[in-house]
Amino acid sequence: MKWLMSGLLLALITVVIAVGGIGTAQAQGDTPPAPTGLVAINGPYPGTALLLWNAVADAAFYRIGWVAFPDYEAKVAAGRDWLETFHFLDAANTGQTRWTLTRLSPGVEYYFIIASNDARNGTPQYGEWSKPLTLNDAGAACPTAAAPTPEPTPTHVSAVAGDYDADNDGLIEVSNLAQLNAMRWDLNGDGSTSNTGYAQAFPNAAPDMGCPSEGCIGYELSANLDFDTNGSGDADAGDAYWNGGGGWVPIGGGGGGFPTGDNDPIFNATFDGNGYTISNLYIYRPALDNVGLIGALGEHNRVADIGLAAVNVSGAGFVGGLIGYSHHSNVIANSYVTGTVSGDYYVGGLIGMNFITNNRVIDCHSHAIVSGRDHSVGGLIGKSGGRISGSYATGDVFGAGASDVGGLVGYNSSDIVASYATGNVFGTHRIGGLAGASATAIITDAYATGNVQGISAGYVQGAEDVLVGGLVGSNFAIINNSYAIGRVSGDGDMGGLVGHNEGAIAASYWDVQTTGQPAEENGDAGQTTRALQAPTSATGIYATWNPSWWDFGTSRQYPVLQYGMLDPAAQR
Repeated sequence: MKWLMSGLLLALITVVIAVGGIGTAQAQGDTPPAPTGLVAINGPYPGTALLLWNAVADAAFYRIGWVAFPDYEAKVAAGRDWLETFHFLDAANTGQTRWTLTRLSPGVEYYFIIASNDARNGTPQYGEWSKPLTLNDAGAACPTAAAPTPEPTPTHVSAVAGDYDADNDGLIEVSNLAQLNAMRWDLNGDGSTSNTGYAQAFPNAAPDMGCPSEGCIGYELSANLDFDTNGSGDADAGDAYWNGGGGWVPIGGGGGGFPTGDNDPIFNATFDGNGYTISNLYIYRPALDNVGLIGALGEHNRVADIGLAAVNVSGAGFVGGLIGYSHHSNVIANSYVTGTVSGDYYVGGLIGMNFITNNRVIDCHSHAIVSGRDHSVGGLIGKSGGRISGSYATGDVFGAGASDVGGLVGYNSSDIVASYATGNVFGTHRIGGLAGASATAIITDAYATGNVQGISAGYVQGAEDVLVGGLVGSNFAIINNSYAIGRVSGDGDMGGLVGHNEGAIAASYWDVQTTGQPAEENGDAGQTTRALQAPTSATGIYATWNPSWWDFGTSRQYPVLQYGMLDPAAQR
């Protein structure tokens, strides 16, 4: 039955690709064709897969994707777009037609896909999926099958002293703080730099850092790291990266906003945490913009699978625990921050500024307490122009004197999908439990439970402009299938769902008892606690809500999300 199902799914996706459906684009003009002849075979070690394909001469880069079939089934069943189920990495086209993927799960069936493009800001052209491959528990002999186009026969990777990409996945392994610090001297992640500090952090490096023939494209953690190097329990002068009280110097991104000059370098590479944690990151640079573990992230990069625990990060603008400024076409996935983050403007627990629509934040969360003094302050992201899905924030957000203050996002101008916030929110102008302000965008299948308070004191425009909402303070977005239950209070215009609305709202509600905000005259949007909790399925007021995305619980519980990696039990 499983093979029948997988065959049907594969056939369906192949048809979708062939006709230019969701997640794909037909080649136009000078755009190169999609790669063909993709073959996946077991690599030489457990959990490795070797991919072979026909070259695309005009491709600037290849986008390589993989998904475990059980994970694919679960995510699609939960309503995810098929393309969102894949993990991806980008590799510059240096003539290679093969790639080795590592750290996959032995004994699990995988599918693979590859795309190409002629410009890094274009739409990748996806080829067909590979045939399914079940990874061997013990690895496989070195393959001898011919590649789709003539290529040398792959050989075993030898353990060589100074090989800092021992698994040949194109990512240089980072096992200590000195190596993490050295990343700032190799901002494109290819391991090529003449900096002496880099050489000291990676002693006796093999030629090209031991990277595969096509080169490296970034870094990956191979151990947990802790900035509390003297074990005192606090950031102090005894720690290796105290730096006179300033703490960690962000990797890339000096200057204001997005760096553009030679003196404002950016990090433009992959960074994979591999599920490891970096603890006790300390930064105190109140006059600096672009502040975080990574100050500024460039274009077409992936930062994923990393946890930052107990951060204490402070800057001026574009301040986040993980990234200060994420510019264009980046994917930030399955990552989190705990601790405190503070600044003046564009301040978020995870990311300060998520700039462009093509940016995506997927399956991320923040437990950080966030504060800002000027504008765009959010529990997860300060200002977001990129899509957020399957994400949440639980920390309180403080914006005394600030505008655009939200439990998840301070100022939002892109889609928020299947995400929520539970922290209390305090601000002065445009304050919301989920978003302080939302421009033309879609907010769908979201909720906020924290108390929201707006105070006009010290704000020059007066109380009438405070705008306080249980979900959104000032709304110009389309809001669907969402709710708010936190108490709404303060000066100015207030609403259980939105403080001020010029958007469209459908099947979205607030609790008139817990928010303290009255129902509308027709009673459709403002509901009692009993009315919101009574349905235990997608019926009644929830008739249009996606039952694959929502867990309606018992008749004494509010609905919670079960989209992607969100756990209903953890939300109750």
